[in-house]
Amino acid sequence: AAAAVAAAVAALAGGWWGLGAGLAAAAYRPFLVHAGVHEPETAIVFCLAVAVFAGVLARKSSGKERRSWRWSLVAGLSLGAAALLRPQHLLLVPIWALWIGAARPRETGASGRRSSLPSLFVLLAALAVVAPFSLARWRATGSLAVMNPGPVFYEGNGPGALGLRRWAPAAVLALERMHPQASDYGHVAYRRIAAAALGRPVTPAESNRYWSGLARQTIAAWPGRAAARGARKALFAVMPYEAHDLVVAEHLDRRLRARLPWGFALLAVALPWTLLARRDRLADLAGPLAIAALAAAVQVAFYASARQRLPPALGVLLGLVVAGALAAASGRWAGLDQLEWDETLGRRPASPPEDLLALQEGRIGRAALREDALLFRAALARHRAGRHRAAIPAFAVLAGRDFTIDEDPVGLPEHWLARCHLFLGDGPRARAVLDRVLASRPDDPRLRALAARLGASRRRPPGVDPATWRLLLSGSTRAPRR
Repeated sequence: AAAAVAAAVAALAGGWWGLGAGLAAAAYRPFLVHAGVHEPETAIVFCLAVAVFAGVLARKSSGKERRSWRWSLVAGLSLGAAALLRPQHLLLVPIWALWIGAARPRETGASGRRSSLPSLFVLLAALAVVAPFSLARWRATGSLAVMNPGPVFYEGNGPGALGLRRWAPAAVLALERMHPQASDYGHVAYRRIAAAALGRPVTPAESNRYWSGLARQTIAAWPGRAAARGARKALFAVMPYEAHDLVVAEHLDRRLRARLPWGFALLAVALPWTLLARRDRLADLAGPLAIAALAAAVQVAFYASARQRLPPALGVLLGLVVAGALAAASGRWAGLDQLEWDETLGRRPASPPEDLLALQEGRIGRAALREDALLFRAALARHRAGRHRAAIPAFAVLAGRDFTIDEDPVGLPEHWLARCHLFLGDGPRARAVLDRVLASRPDDPRLRALAARLGASRRRPPGVDPATWRLLLSGSTRAPRR
């Protein structure tokens, strides 16, 4: 399952991000708890991860018919297998068909139109998996009903339901205690009670209708309570707390917490980043986000359960990848900008919340950047105090780095190194330093202005207004604020 998660993320974000996501899934405590207690949950996560992976590749192969059809078949088969384990995932089959079929062709054929065959293959492959089992169930029981959504709906919406885990009537709990060796005897207990209430044997479909009818009557009798309970279940669906519904799951979770303290909360915080950072690619993320949305809807409609939160972790892991990439990309700017605020307001004391902020902003692993920036500022202070010779060694050590933030003074050490040589009357060394840095930054107006002061062309670079150019030629390092 972790390998399937890695493959899905790699298909969307690249190999290294896929490796990181796979390792995160392998060390994700809720996965480990339910893999050891609820065997189907691991298989469901595996099937959905394969479906995401195949769906992404089918979309990327749009226009290459054979490859797109092949991956569409894999996606459909995976969704069909997931639906055998949790029938709610049947709802993802038409979403996958639309998601894959809506991809823009990367290579257009003679007509240049999208092909509907990949969508059809998704539907047919899922049907090929589900149909034989459904027909066999119908022949054995006289009903196509899979599992028991009626009693579960009652457990989440009955008169005593709070929305966190299941609420079962006392008679069901008593029958379960009477049959301790029977696995999931509650399903049988619900059918026995329905049969006793109706005065005749009932099929699974009739039992489902009986209990879901009682739940609807409860909702109709107390609509205000039902609305409040639905809102509470929506909160439970995203809360950090893991609501286990079996004692063995809670026991295993407690054994694992000491070594793996992170859980759903770490992933949930990343989901909004998926939406914010990939606005231009939301179509590519529609499949994984559909899994998360379906799992949340199921928990609101029935009851909150830690098991139901495993599939959304697929979509959230993608969000975690995006959050990590954003932090890595913006950490430099965050570190430099925070340093300026520290100089103004004082550095914030070390604390767990501050460490969490540093991690979130990408500053956590940039201690060397902070030290270099402090050295750069100390050298600037020496230069501005007229101690140009004392500032030269630090600027020389920091050459090749950039400490520029917004409209602050030039952050290129080479710029200041050349100025130090210029103030000391050593024009040749100043020009040598500038020549090296201008080779990589030929259009930097501040460097061009300093070069002009050293005898190069005084022609104004494109994109620099005359007032700014005159200011730079005068020796100022700050552009005028608008």
